[in-house]
Amino acid sequence: MADAVNEAVRSLSVAIPPKARAALAQAAAEAIDHALEGIAPELEAAIEAAGRVRILRRSEHRREHLDQIERALR
Repeated sequence: MADAVNEAVRSLSVAIPPKARAALAQAAAEAIDHALEGIAPELEAAIEAAGRVRILRRSEHRREHLDQIERALR
């Protein structure tokens, strides 16, 4: 499912100029970080107990994509 979502976003993103795309990605990351700051402790514990810590640690996921970008630019 994630691959399908990523592919759909990739297809749409080509219509956005690169600088605007970068600004949009940064704004989205900041919004997600802000939303996670307000997560209820019970929900955070449930997510961790389910082994889905990656949902809470968005920087790890972002790093993967930044690494992909860096490789593509070489």
